[in-house]
Parts: sequence; C-alpha cells; structure tokens
Amino acid sequence: MNWWQRLRHRDRVERELDAELRDHFERQVEDNLRMGMSQTEAHRRARLELGGDDQLKETCRDARGTRWLVDLGQDLRFAARLLVKDRWFTLTAVLALALGLGMNGTMFTIVHAMIRGLPIDKPEQIVSVHTRDAAGRWRGLGVSYLDFLDYQAAGTTFSGLAAFSPANMTVGDDGRGAERAAAAYVSANAFHVLGISPALGRDFVSDDDRPGAPAVVILGGRIWTTRYNADPTIVGRSIRINGALCTVVGVMPDGFRFPVLSDVWQPLAQLAGLTNQPRDARLLQAFGRLADQRTRAQAQDEVTAIAARLSRDYPSTNPNTGAVVAAFPGSFAPDGILIALMTAVGLVLLVACINVANLLLARSVGRSRELSIRVSLGATRWRIVRQMLVESGLLALAAGTLGSAFALIGVWLFANAVADIRFPYYIQWTVDARVGSFVAAVCFATALLVGLLPAIHVSKSAVHSTAKTGADTATSGLRRRRLTTALLGTELALTLVLLAGAGLMMRSFLAVLRADSLVDTAHVAAMLLSLPHERYPTREQRTAAYERLEAQIGRIPGVSSAAFANVVPFAGGPSRQLSVEDRRPLPGESSPMVSYVTIRGRYFEALGLRLQRGRAFVDRDAMSGSEGAIVNQRLAAMFFPQEDPVGQRICLSVPNAPRTTPSACATIVGVSPTVRQQYFQELDPVVYVPDRADGADSMLIVRGDPTPIAAAPLIRAEVLALDGDIALNAILPLEQAMTQSRWGHRVFGGMLTVFAVVGVVLAAVGLYAATAFSVVQRTQEIGVRMALGAPARAVVWLFVRRASLPVGCGIGVGLAGALALGRLLQHFLIQTSPADPATLMAIAALVVVVSAAACVFPVRRATRLNPLAALRHD
Repeated sequence: MNWWQRLRHRDRVERELDAELRDHFERQVEDNLRMGMSQTEAHRRARLELGGDDQLKETCRDARGTRWLVDLGQDLRFAARLLVKDRWFTLTAVLALALGLGMNGTMFTIVHAMIRGLPIDKPEQIVSVHTRDAAGRWRGLGVSYLDFLDYQAAGTTFSGLAAFSPANMTVGDDGRGAERAAAAYVSANAFHVLGISPALGRDFVSDDDRPGAPAVVILGGRIWTTRYNADPTIVGRSIRINGALCTVVGVMPDGFRFPVLSDVWQPLAQLAGLTNQPRDARLLQAFGRLADQRTRAQAQDEVTAIAARLSRDYPSTNPNTGAVVAAFPGSFAPDGILIALMTAVGLVLLVACINVANLLLARSVGRSRELSIRVSLGATRWRIVRQMLVESGLLALAAGTLGSAFALIGVWLFANAVADIRFPYYIQWTVDARVGSFVAAVCFATALLVGLLPAIHVSKSAVHSTAKTGADTATSGLRRRRLTTALLGTELALTLVLLAGAGLMMRSFLAVLRADSLVDTAHVAAMLLSLPHERYPTREQRTAAYERLEAQIGRIPGVSSAAFANVVPFAGGPSRQLSVEDRRPLPGESSPMVSYVTIRGRYFEALGLRLQRGRAFVDRDAMSGSEGAIVNQRLAAMFFPQEDPVGQRICLSVPNAPRTTPSACATIVGVSPTVRQQYFQELDPVVYVPDRADGADSMLIVRGDPTPIAAAPLIRAEVLALDGDIALNAILPLEQAMTQSRWGHRVFGGMLTVFAVVGVVLAAVGLYAATAFSVVQRTQEIGVRMALGAPARAVVWLFVRRASLPVGCGIGVGLAGALALGRLLQHFLIQTSPADPATLMAIAALVVVVSAAACVFPVRRATRLNPLAALRHD
C-alpha cells in the first residue's frame, strides 16, 4: 500500500494497527503465562516489554511517511477554528490583503496584455529587425528595401524574414461610396512567417510580390463582413484600391488585423516607388520567425555581421550602421509608466502585508498563554512557526480568492474606461493562465511575507516565556515594539511614495486640461478625406480639388469656417528635426524634434484661435523660395527666448531620411498659441507650414454653429458631388479626439490615485490599530496618570510622541522614494517637475495629518474612561 492509499484509508489502517498491537500484546501475555507467571504479572511484564500503546502507535505512524500530512491537517483545522473564532481580525486581514492582491492581479493583466506577443503559434519566436544608427539609436528605425533583401538572403537563424509598411487605402466599388481603411503593404511571405492562413481564398505568392505583377488584395474579416456582408463570392472579384482595380484573392480570419488594426493588405511590390528607394530610405518594418533551436542572441550576432558587411560595402548610405533584433511587437504603452504602475500595486500589497503582520504581532500577545502551554507540552519552535505560517497561508488563500474577484472587477472597469481607445488588435483584456499563475505566486509570497516575521517573533517569545504568567518578557515586549515601529515606518514610507506618484500625475493631467482649454472644441469636428491617387496624380489636381471643397463646404449653412490639415490637434502626427539657420549645433548635440503640421485654409479660425504675433499664411508662403512657417509659443520659448521669432529662419528635415535629402527651410511669419499635438508627453513644439497637396490624404476640419454634426450630410453630399470615389470617414467631434488623447494621464493617473487612496486607508488603519493596541496594553498606566492629575492632552501627547518616530522615519524615507518614482515618471509629466516641492510638501503634510488623526482618536477615547475603571482593567 503506497502513501496515498495509506492516507486515503487512514481509518482502516488505524484499525489494523490496533488489531496488530493487541495481537502482539496477547501473544506476549501467553508467553509469560507459559513461563509460570500469574495473570496480573503476565500483563504487567508484557506492558513493560512492549511499551505504551500510544508511543508504539506514534512510532508506527512515523514509519508510514504520512505523518507530516496528518500534522498539517491538524494545523489547518486548528488554524481554521482560530480564524473563524476571531472573525473580525480575519475579516480585516483578508480584506486588506484582497485589495492588494486584486490590484496586483488587475495591473498584471493590463501589463501582460500590453507586452505579450501576437495571438499566433509560438509568438515568442517572432522578432523585429531594426537599423541602428552611428549614435546607437534604433527605436523607430526601420530598414530599407535593399537592406531587407540582403538580410533575407543572408540570414540563416530565421525560418522566414518578412517586411511591411503601414498605410491607408481607399476601398471603392461600383454602387457604393468609397471607404478609407487602415492597411499595410506586406511581403509575400508575411502571413506564412506569422503562421496564419486566409480563412477564404489564398495567400500571396511570390509572383504577386514582383514589380509589374497584376494588382491583388487580401481583405480582413471585419471589412469583409461590414462592407461585403461576408459574401464568399468576393474572392476573384475586382474592387478599386486607391482608385485602381485589384483582384481579391483572399480573406483573413476574423480578428486578425496585423500589424496594428489593418483591414486590407497588398503585396509589398505594389508600394509606389519601392524599387527606386535608396538604400538609406529606411521606411520598412522587418520581422522574422526564429528557426527552431535558435535564440535571439544568435540572430543578433548574425544580423550584426550582415550590417557590418553592408556598412563596408555601401559606405555612402550605411556608414557605421548596425542592426538590432528586438521582441515583436514590443510593449504598446511606454515601459516607464508600466514599471511605475507595477511598482505602485506592489507597494499597495506591501502596505497591506505590513498591516496584517502588525495585526498578527498584536494578536500574538493575547495568545501568549496558549503558545507557552504548547511549548511546555513539548511543541518545538518549528512547530510553532509552522502553525503561524499555516494561519497566514489560510489568510492568503482566502484573500487570494476574494482578490481574484476584485481583479476581474478591476479589469472590467479598466476595459470600460478605455473602451473608446483604439488599441492594437492583439491587446485583449483577458485573464489567462499566466495571470492566474502570477496571482497564485503572489498569494504564496504574501503568506510568507505576512506570516514569517510574526511567526519567528512569536515562537521566540513563547520559548522564553513562562507558562505560569503567560506574558511576554520585558525583552520580548521591547523587541515587538521595535518591530512594530519599523513596520509602521515602512508602511508610511510606501504610502507617501504612492501619494507622490498620484500627485505628480494629477498635476500633469490638470496641466493638460489647462493647455487644451485654449481650443474651443465644442463646435469643431474633423473627418479624414482621401482622394483616389489614380484620379488626382498631380499636386495641381489635388490642390484644385481641395480649393473647390473648401469653397463649397464654406457655403453650407451653419458652417463658419473650414480648413485642411495633415493631422488634427491632440492626435499625434509626424515629427521633424529642427535647426535654426546660422546657429551651429554644439559638438555631439542632436537636432531637437518638433511636431510637423501642414495646413490649408482658415485653420486657426476653425480652432477658435488667434495668432499671438505675426500674420497668417498668404499664397506666396507656399511658393518655392519664399516659404513661410508659423510656430507655436512653446517652440518660440524654447528656441528664441530672448529674441523675436518672427523673421527667423528655421530648417526642417525628415528623421532617418536619405543623407542626400535636403532640409526644407522657411521663415517664421507668425506665432500661435500652444496647442498640444502629441499626447502622453510634455507639451510639444509645433511648426505649421502651408499644405502643398503632396499627399492624397487630408483631415477636413469644420467649425459650425451650433455643431458641425448637423451639417454632416450636406458635407458628404458636397464630397460625393465632386467625386464619388473620394473616401470620407465618419465625422469625429474634436472634443472626442481631445478627450481620447488624454487617456494615458486620465486612466493611468486615475489608477495611481486609487492605489494611493487604498494605501493611505491601509496605513491609517494600521497606525490606528497599533495605537489602539498600545492603549489597551497601557490602560492601567493611563488610569494611574489620570488619577494623579495628568491632563488628557498630556496622555494624548504621550502616544503621539511615540508614533512620531515611525511617522518621521516614514516621511524621510518616503520622500527619497518619491524622488525616485518622479524620475521614473519624468517622461510623462506635463509642466511638472519630478521633484515638485509643492506636491511633495503637500503629500508629506497629508501623511502627517492622517497619522495624527489615526493616533489621537484611540487615545482620546481612552482618556474618557473612568480612572477607577482603567485601574481595574486587566
């Protein structure tokens, strides 16, 4: 019989053991009787020779190998009875730990969703390949088409290497309006590398991905369903993509929208001008699947060697360049904010654990007699420690169960808070096995963290205490007070760090609100307008179309002004490297980056803004040789703090552009208010230049009274009257775009605030409980002091002074931690210093006030007792 069977049939095994021991005893008695002993003597001698039944049974049970399980079961039953008996302590401890565990589960689910790989087979094998410039920078740097072909031909660590270029495409058909869709040009092997096959039709083949091949297209499941009603006969039909006829060869599975939110894919060879791009035009994103038994480090070594060879072979375009192999797709949110949030929830859990540990220490005083008696009866120190750890384990298990429910609620709340944000298709707010494993591991760590210190302290005190008095010695009491003080100081320090992070993020959010209030978004809307490239191939044709649309839309009743721009405010946009003419950069100084916005028409009027200096654009500002630019106040303050920016010459260059591409220079003709263009970062310097109709896409911005939404059908009618193949997306109120752009500060700042509030509540409860316990322990002393005439304020001050040590130490350590957290959040702070003294001092003052309240209330209640009743208190 194995150990599991012995454990499962324990009652039967015990009966067999009783029968066997009784048989041995009876045989020994019979042997003694045959030796001539009397009946009484035979029994006495048999008992002496065999030993006591209980000792024999214990020896046999130890030999089975299941004794530890039996003892553990006893510990579990005893711990459960104690926790049920002391239900208020249990409820408090479980609730505190459940809050910390739930927040950790919620935050880990969010972070895991943002950093996990694509929803494909073996996503960890998918990596991206980037170009590294001479300065070592690689983030955002792609590869050129010619470099990609060399990597593809020479690479052996990849089972396949592919490339893509994100784009927007206009999908048109006879009998229905054109639709603008997110799309991508992909190499023919891209879907094969990902391990995804079309749900309908076929994949791209190598013949599709060559110059001059017939135009083909693959549709995504979403656009196939919404536009074509999931019609399977779409495969083989011709539709218009960017005004040109293309044959649909396949439909991808529903939910697949690689690389971000694409609904249409065309072969890479159909990207205009691809084969003529120079080697230093690094506009493609390369990715590959590692071959079996190959690692990222091996791939890194290989692409480094290939990049070094290309640098030698093509010194004019690849000087001192390298390559970097990184995880794909990488983190969606910035690493800094994710680290800060995971740190924050970790601090909340630490505060909760410290709280429960303090409660266990306080609770141990009431159990001193019980533990002393157990030691007197032979319990070892390890047995006492194990019993305490089992109790903390049960607390952690109950908290983990409740915390899992809190985590699900937290994930649901977060998903609803960001429901209007367009995340990449691979980000799903789901709780999977990894999240469950994380919560289980945190529960186990919590059980150790909560129970180990109190268990060691209590076991030592129990060994050195006497069963007669059942009280701690003076030494153990002092040791417990010191441990409690250290735990409280740590708890308050962690709370201050949480409050500082929340305060800095909230100040940044308020700064964003103040900056955005400059724009009157209530009467402004925007929509993406796309001209079919085949019908408007030249700049002159596109310019004429924009001018006609501007004039026609301006005559619509309720429309006060209309304008065009490459991007709307608050929604990001392209960047350029800026240099000031006649200013030579310092050695090693890199050109600063500015946001780049092209505008046409009454752009600032449409936003309800007036220029602070200079003038608006005129026709000659778009002409070669007399280019003009308008900069925002942020840029003027950064680059021209002591001089008039109007009349200054600035030059703009495209990042990572070919070395032969000249910079575009312009004269500043005006200064506008600072309107935020980028999001989740400091207010950015912006350069506005006249739109020269270089592209087929443009954002139509309309101001209307009362709102332009009512004029939407008339605007769409004017667009269709000009050309039915012009794609016009649904109208987006600018206020909605502005609100969406603040989601990072709003959501993440809100989460930090929630974490901080929970931390403050837990810290206050912990300090209150510690003070209340101290008051109870010293009730007789309070009675003596009051009987001798001590005023109530003197008694209160006695306990407040004792609490000032952990509060002062906690504030000191917490301020240092707050400075470290501020540096971690520095990139996301808006017009707020990471060491903002007003925020830090306000947070420190709040901690002092909360701590004082938590100390004073229990002491004030004790001072209201009758001194005689206090003296009789036991």
